Amino acid sequence: MAGYGLEPGKQDRKLQLTEVEEGVKIDWVIELVGDDLPCQDAPLVLAALLKLLLCQPSISHNLEFEVKELLTMLHWPDEQDKRQQVEKAIISYVRLLYDKWVDARRSVITEGGCYHLLVGYFRETKLGTGGKRVRTHSVEFDTSFIAGLKRGRVYFAGIDFGALNQMGKKTAKSR
Repeated sequence: MAGYGLEPGKQDRKLQLTEVEEGVKIDWVIELVGDDLPCQDAPLVLAALLKLLLCQPSISHNLEFEVKELLTMLHWPDEQDKRQQVEKAIISYVRLLYDKWVDARRSVITEGGCYHLLVGYFRETKLGTGGKRVRTHSVEFDTSFIAGLKRGRVYFAGIDFGALNQMGKKTAKSR
């Protein structure tokens, strides 16, 4: 939820976290790189996309949805300005790069990399029931993130954040 409630330009660009791997502590820094960092309500849009993803019968790297579904999940009115807000948030997440490196002050390992959680966003019009044209949207998630969810883990940027906990549902691993 990095940036939630913050005004544009006020976000912290660096997240620091410690991972314990095989008894060894690794201190990571992940810098958010982008012209339009998530702020205000944008993280809620990402959370709604993730919730929609986890509600699917099977988890896939490609999530197709209608904006109205997201607005309903967010308890936002179906208005043009809210639709534009959702679209802008998704685009900012696709453009967002997570640059990860080891905190050199605390560790000697020099691993790292650059990652995207959302790797694509597509809009198209399809023929629906009764010949009615329906505007659909889809986002593509990082494949290793999806592979982690399928194993019941939250895995991103080469870091295992732990077990996926879903209240009131079986974990993704047990599907």
